[in-house]
Amino acid sequence: GRDYDYLTYDYNLTTPWKFNVSAGTTVGGLVAIGAEYEYQDYSAMHFSYSDGEAMGWQNPTAKEMLKGVNTFRIGAEWKVIPQFAFRLGYNYMSAAFKKTAFKDLSYNSINTDTDFANAKANNNYTLGIGYRGSTFYADLVYMYSTYKEDFYPFDDGALKKTDVTNSRSKVMMTLGLRF
Repeated sequence: GRDYDYLTYDYNLTTPWKFNVSAGTTVGGLVAIGAEYEYQDYSAMHFSYSDGEAMGWQNPTAKEMLKGVNTFRIGAEWKVIPQFAFRLGYNYMSAAFKKTAFKDLSYNSINTDTDFANAKANNNYTLGIGYRGSTFYADLVYMYSTYKEDFYPFDDGALKKTDVTNSRSKVMMTLGLRF
């Protein structure tokens, strides 16, 4: 057999800090309402080599292309009877990319894909039902997600973009036993 040397690239990623505040209340023991706000500044993430030295172009590119993201969540649950509940939820997440962001391929990149898309704000809507028995529980939820993006066929952001709307529906079910 033949031995092959594979290219390995070790690096460290320091993720940005996250700020979160939330509040919730119950009304009459039958309705629960909750809201949450979160902020995370993606432009503050930091790449370094395994020896701790900062990477050359990755950190300035992250600062130039990315921005802070605001996330807002609100939800409500209504207990029809103690074991059975209806749930509604909404989640908004602002865009992580600046409008001027583009795919920053280095001159010696081995990437052959030149297209990129700048995703805009994401909206998620949920509707669900749940059952909680003494040993068995079940949850069924429908989620609709939608977001727009600016699609560019090449890594040059000065070229004409295509406006794209992405939407997805999914149904999820969880079944469980407690013992």
